[in-house]
Amino acid sequence: EKKEMRVAFLLFLFCGLVSGINVNVNAWASKGTDFIFPEKSISSLNSRQNSGVCFVGGGNRAFVGGAGQLRALSDLGLIDDIRYFVGISGGSSLVSAYAYRQNNNVDSSFLNQGHEPENLTLNVLSQAPGENTILRAPYVAQTSVGSSIFFGSNSEFQIAQYLLTPHNITESAQLWIDMMNRVYFNPIGVKGNESMAWNSSHVADIIRRNPNLANHTFVTPVEKSPYVIIGGTRVTPLELWPFDATPAKNTFSRIEFTPLYSGEPYSRSFTYYQDPRMADAKTVTLQTGGYIESYAFGGIPVEGSQSIPATGSGTVNVSLFTGLTDGPASFPIKYMTGISSHAPAAGFASPTYAFAPYNLPSGDLVPRIPMYPLHNLTQSPSETLVADGGSLENTGIISLVQRKVKNIIVFDNAYNSIRNDTNIQCLFGVGLNATENSNVNNFYAHNQIFPSSAYYDLIGQLLDKQAAGQPAIAVLDVSTVSNDWFGVDAGFSVHLTWVYLSAPTSWINRLPAETREAINNQTTGSTFQNFPNYPTSQFFLSASQINLLAELTNFIVRNQSDVIKKGLGISTSSAEGFFVSTIFVVLFGFFFTQ
Repeated sequence: EKKEMRVAFLLFLFCGLVSGINVNVNAWASKGTDFIFPEKSISSLNSRQNSGVCFVGGGNRAFVGGAGQLRALSDLGLIDDIRYFVGISGGSSLVSAYAYRQNNNVDSSFLNQGHEPENLTLNVLSQAPGENTILRAPYVAQTSVGSSIFFGSNSEFQIAQYLLTPHNITESAQLWIDMMNRVYFNPIGVKGNESMAWNSSHVADIIRRNPNLANHTFVTPVEKSPYVIIGGTRVTPLELWPFDATPAKNTFSRIEFTPLYSGEPYSRSFTYYQDPRMADAKTVTLQTGGYIESYAFGGIPVEGSQSIPATGSGTVNVSLFTGLTDGPASFPIKYMTGISSHAPAAGFASPTYAFAPYNLPSGDLVPRIPMYPLHNLTQSPSETLVADGGSLENTGIISLVQRKVKNIIVFDNAYNSIRNDTNIQCLFGVGLNATENSNVNNFYAHNQIFPSSAYYDLIGQLLDKQAAGQPAIAVLDVSTVSNDWFGVDAGFSVHLTWVYLSAPTSWINRLPAETREAINNQTTGSTFQNFPNYPTSQFFLSASQINLLAELTNFIVRNQSDVIKKGLGISTSSAEGFFVSTIFVVLFGFFFTQ
């Protein structure tokens, strides 16, 4: 009875449960690798290059570095031709802020002005990012209620102790999400309780089917935005907490949040294992999978609602919940980035704190969503713990490969050195061992989609460029290997461009002497200690730290424009076309005169 009361209470916190409102929603399900992605029918997206850009997770370092890269893509006129943006964790906050901003839809002012390196004096760098700009969010983070709780602490254990104190129990499952909303959404004119939709026509269709949502607020991406995919992680059913964390029993899976739909790419069965140290440890097999319109994600199927085909689409009736400040919605937009960026959640959900010496009910600190297979609504919804997208796969590239995206750029604004970058290693099956207990094996054990041999080509290119004082960028054409866990077929060819965060001497040498001296001062507590690879835990960045990092990444993309354009499948210059045309004319003239 006590457990049931706890579940009901936390569901109340998460969903704002007061009374149900029934709605009719579109839903899709896929089986095996026969994926259905609804955005594939959007002609304006299909007219773009078959390309996608991944903004890798990494807290405010990833956000700020990605902001500089976004500005460069915009200045180069490339964003309009990119089909997908994928964001994980800090990258999700970035692409969400870009796509869903409500108070500044002009890229040239929203994305902050770039400077040539010679102009980056310490005085210029110290200027606070302006209001209604993308860099304002990480700058104001240190003043946000809640951010000091999470990022001023030295460990997850200290965070857990704080959240479990009696005066904070009503905030325990919600505090992170609210904090992220205040930092990243409020400054761009989003309250956080709005729901996602693709465009005004989509909103009109939702309201046509559901007049009871006529007064609800929806937010749609800015005009010409790429299609945004945000990655989260499905961890385990609440009833199986604490879960068995051994690599062979890892059951993490991807949740995607997009303007049209949210959920899991395809239908299958998972066997979940409880930690064997628990008395009467349980094993549960559940069916999962399917997409549902994002505004209804987390809603409970209405009794008698019909399932959709295992591979196909249809409509289902679900019950939303009132109690939110902006009308009925079971999944407001703030939960999207709140879940994708919730780095402590996977730790809280793991056995680490459930047993001695901690003995904390830390499963209570993890967001949870009612989940169920859309192709089998006879299965009861399961309260499911969800966490940071980087707990499963931190680049988002697998989402693009599932969609058969040919040209992929990964902006890896990483903390680890190139040789120790687990974001890269796991995708190539390097360093994975199903019998060894480690974070990489526990969380990333299923992630290999490329052959291990290609790893050494990619890493070799990055190291060579870095050693030469040039931007660390690797380009390779690589074919996928089969991955049943993610439904990836073998043999799909990807043109991959990997941009690793480093400060090339070719840029540093152009900086003013005072700025170079400040960067070279790596003593503890210095302004630019660890630049540019600030630790992910360094959530608080000064104006100088933010501006210098964004300027670096902006400069690299602008000055490697030909590589970036080729990485997106775009012709690099009119000169190439002129050269080809000239050769054709000469040859044509030669043969014509013979």
